[in-house]
Amino acid sequence: INKKIVDKENEIEITNNLLSTLNAVNNQEEKATKELEKEISKCPICESDIDKDKKKSLLEQKNKITKDNDEKIARLQDKLRELKQTLLNFKETQTLVNKLTLEVTQITDIDQKLGETNQKIKSINEELDERTFEAQLAKKKVYDEKIKNLLTEREVIKDKLKQLRDENIFEEFTKISGKQ
Repeated sequence: INKKIVDKENEIEITNNLLSTLNAVNNQEEKATKELEKEISKCPICESDIDKDKKKSLLEQKNKITKDNDEKIARLQDKLRELKQTLLNFKETQTLVNKLTLEVTQITDIDQKLGETNQKIKSINEELDERTFEAQLAKKKVYDEKIKNLLTEREVIKDKLKQLRDENIFEEFTKISGKQ
């Protein structure tokens, strides 16, 4: 998804550049149109007078260019809005994926701690004998409490993960990715 985010950002930049270029061309064409609309128009290159027919032809040409560019600008602005929305959706999905990854990592850490604690309990159980029964039993209670706390924490994280899955994050991610 990071690559798609970068691709959309690049596409937005390219679209913005195209919009700037078209706007600059329109500004030039509008300046040229204003010059042609003056009573006495001269050729910008050779300084000769421009007759009415040539003036009319040039005005029509300039107006057509401006109109065509205005249509392109409108299409590009629509495309830019869509690109920005898609980029926003990708970034939201990336945030959710990062959150899920963190939750899964936390579950893995808790599972590891559970394994270590179970191993200690097993070791303690093997060491239990009649002379140290009370002391070992106290240690076992401490580890049992740790296990209980870890299991509770694990369930909370699993519930969060299930909730995120229930919110159809992966379907939305698939839909967004499919559009591209």
